[in-house]
Amino acid sequence: MTTSITINWDELTLPSGDKLIGRKAFPERTDRLLYAIDSSGFRHLLITSQLDDKDFQDCDSRGVSITTRDLTIHGNNTEKYIDITCLDSTGFDIFNLIGEEIGDQLTNSDQQPSKIVSNVINKWRRFWGQVPKNVLSKEMQIGLFSELWFLSTWLIPNYGPDSTLYWRGPWGYKHDFQMEKISIEIKGTLNSRGHIHRISSLDQLESPETGRLFLSSILISEDYGSKLNLPHLIDLLNEQLKNSIDAINHFENGLSQIGYSPIYQEEYSKLKMKIIECYFFEVNDQFPRITKSAFQSTLPNNIESIEYVVNINGFLDNALFNSPDGFYL
Repeated sequence: MTTSITINWDELTLPSGDKLIGRKAFPERTDRLLYAIDSSGFRHLLITSQLDDKDFQDCDSRGVSITTRDLTIHGNNTEKYIDITCLDSTGFDIFNLIGEEIGDQLTNSDQQPSKIVSNVINKWRRFWGQVPKNVLSKEMQIGLFSELWFLSTWLIPNYGPDSTLYWRGPWGYKHDFQMEKISIEIKGTLNSRGHIHRISSLDQLESPETGRLFLSSILISEDYGSKLNLPHLIDLLNEQLKNSIDAINHFENGLSQIGYSPIYQEEYSKLKMKIIECYFFEVNDQFPRITKSAFQSTLPNNIESIEYVVNINGFLDNALFNSPDGFYL
């Protein structure tokens, strides 16, 4: 998302009757998007529709309605507009982001307005009504960033956009990426001491029932001169996945499932990161881990779960490789 100027709704005054009061949203970028309010205080995004553009109707989105209507702007001829109306004040922040993204698409894409609106609304429908009360913790941001970096830098370049469908972490699967014969656990850390990771359960590094388990250890530093952060990485992935509907749907559902919302993208942008190094291991009997098999039968009485910290700095020589160029399984 490249629009840097946000819509200023406070500039508009309530009209009377069935009129709308509106302005061009981003006149320096496009003349085809207006923002307006009606006498009830509902907010509207108005997109001029092309003659060959089909009428648009959508009442499936909670808090938003979309229709095609003829409107007359003062001093101009009557034109056909796609009218996106926000009916829920709790969605105002997301509605602004919808407007910004539509503005970018109208500027940078030659798609028909109805197609642009459909794509943007389908994306944001997943987040509407599911805005988390708080941003993800720093630890969760690092974890999500590491999984997405691995997906963008390693999986997709080697296996294509549909490899995104192997991403299972957000839904509580044992391992972050699960294929038929391969599972991959991603661990990212900001630890100044190097490759030190917290393992949240005895299951996390347990081998899958079939196939092999691998672990990617990603060492990250905070770098305020870097442009790499969660929103930037998500934008890169959206570009990589744009030609696969299944992949983009799975990706955005995963973000929603894990609790990431673009409504907080300004906050997430503050954590700028740099990848220092990344090592890739096969998790086997030589790898430092604790699993249930370490106990004779079951966990000791009254012990429900165990988490531990693994330091693999002294195990780096056992890595399969430390370069994305080597990633072929």
